[in-house]
Amino acid sequence: MKSFDLFVNNYQNSNDDIEVLRDYVNSNRFQTDLKSLSVEELETIAKRSTIHSNDFKKIVLSTHNGYKLRLHIWNEKPNNQYHEPHDHRWDFKSYVLTGTMVNRIVEESNSKRTFLKYKSLPMVVGQKRTYEVSDPIGIKGLEDQIITEGEMYEMGADCIHIAKIPKNTSTSTLFVTSPAKKEFSNLYMPDLKNAPTEHRLPAFSVTELKETISNLLLKLVK
Repeated sequence: MKSFDLFVNNYQNSNDDIEVLRDYVNSNRFQTDLKSLSVEELETIAKRSTIHSNDFKKIVLSTHNGYKLRLHIWNEKPNNQYHEPHDHRWDFKSYVLTGTMVNRIVEESNSKRTFLKYKSLPMVVGQKRTYEVSDPIGIKGLEDQIITEGEMYEMGADCIHIAKIPKNTSTSTLFVTSPAKKEFSNLYMPDLKNAPTEHRLPAFSVTELKETISNLLLKLVK
């Protein structure tokens, strides 16, 4: 069994214990597994990895038993990077490898209905994403979370959040999703804007993937 699949097995058998993810990174087993990827494994990972519509690199290291082990990598930019409010189809746990992740936890509200709510169907590499619109809705903030390098966070599928990457910050996370709990996620577009128009997102080439992994490993050296 491949190394990343073995991690997912351990994670699943421990009832999705967040400490299993923490130990995987802190013991350097994750870094070792990245360095040890064969050409065949790199080719497989590259085919299911792409640039997400929110402009971060989404690298799917394992799809095993309904779980996914993913790397999310944001390039450093001179301005803050924001994602529209959204929830997910699955529960997840995330370890911040580098940089800072800011999450604003929000909920739907019946006042100031300035967001259009969309059903967002799963993204497939190489295909356009599908959205279904519903009525305007309001959003109100509940809590701000600031998670820095070496810290972890987790969310349930129905938790709505706004993600922000601070300016001049190169942020990366190791991200584990549970088996999907629903067929779609919800996306909230501010000021009654239309859902984002997505081009077909091409898969990574093996060369691009190797370069991305090499750059990340340099940042993870302590």
